[in-house]
Amino acid sequence: MMNDENLITILKHASLFKELKEEEIKEIISIARRVNLKKGEVLFKEGDKGNSMYIITKGKVSVIKRGEKLVTLKKGDFFGEMALIEEKPRSADIVAETSTTLLEIDKKSFEKFLMNNPHVTFRMMKILSQRLRETDITLIKNLRKKNIELQKAYDELKRMQEELIKKEKLSAIGMLTARIVHDFKNPIGAIKNCIEFILEDGNPTELTKRMCTYISEATDYMLALVMDLLELSRGNIRISLDVVNIDDLLYRTVDEFEGNLREKGIKKELNLNYKDMIKGDPHKLKRCFSNIIANAIDAMDKGGILYVGTEKENGGVKVLIRDTGKGIPEDIIDRIFEPFFTKGKERGTGLGMAIAKGVIDAHKGKIEVKSEVGKGTEMIIFLPSNPGIKGA
Repeated sequence: MMNDENLITILKHASLFKELKEEEIKEIISIARRVNLKKGEVLFKEGDKGNSMYIITKGKVSVIKRGEKLVTLKKGDFFGEMALIEEKPRSADIVAETSTTLLEIDKKSFEKFLMNNPHVTFRMMKILSQRLRETDITLIKNLRKKNIELQKAYDELKRMQEELIKKEKLSAIGMLTARIVHDFKNPIGAIKNCIEFILEDGNPTELTKRMCTYISEATDYMLALVMDLLELSRGNIRISLDVVNIDDLLYRTVDEFEGNLREKGIKKELNLNYKDMIKGDPHKLKRCFSNIIANAIDAMDKGGILYVGTEKENGGVKVLIRDTGKGIPEDIIDRIFEPFFTKGKERGTGLGMAIAKGVIDAHKGKIEVKSEVGKGTEMIIFLPSNPGIKGA
């Protein structure tokens, strides 16, 4: 058992009694009762009636409120002091973390002590007031921490909800697209058979041959677009590698928009400087560039400049597609590659840029966007000369 000398030393260092004289501390020890707790033993629970305060002379206790541990108190700490001032229920549970010894001072004994030592009252009230302020600060910190945790949980829940909605939309698109692909194959097959028949019947003119080629390419393009949607809905855009002249591919892609450019008074600037060949899927890359160029043209309502350029970079090619349109607000620029994101657009389904990014990702490339509202947008695309995809 701990002797009084050891207890005096402990209480001298306890914040509540540090300003008391040794004789006064001895008197407190004389009116206190020793309480021993085993590890895990509960001293009292939240809501219990209390009329005593406690000083820890050995071991540790946990202060627990509504199942959550607030703090660990150790030798020299005190608790339950409010029971000496007001008769209110306990505000938390006290549970021994280790084998613990306490000094218990009941209200009557404490009041008697203060009556015999009135000069001590002010000093102890000052310490209790400081303790209350510290408790308030701790509670505020805990509340702020909880608010941050709640906000993070809310943000994560919102993100998961948005992700779930996207998956459901993509799933619906996938089922619809699969049906469209099935229904498209027969009429497209019929169109191609008719083209072959026209070309084989007699001596078709050059115009007829050219028109048949356009029709054949258009039907292939329609079916490929639907297949892109199907692959996007499944989260796996497949590519078939071939040798690609990227400059020629971009030139032909821009040329297909000649009518749109002329109609909107948009000038084009081509700076195609990549003369090497790369390995890629020419059909999917063409659709990728078409989607980006279509967006660029759509952003320029009152004329402007469409710039398309290429240059060598890091063993591959960098493609720049720039417009002088309305630009993309900073708060949404990180979302333009999300499926179904159409904010700020008057037309479209919000799938074009998602498909474009999917195609670049499938080529092991990178795509990034720079934009300034009122000045325009630049798409920077990097494609390796050989993505090194097995089985492609």
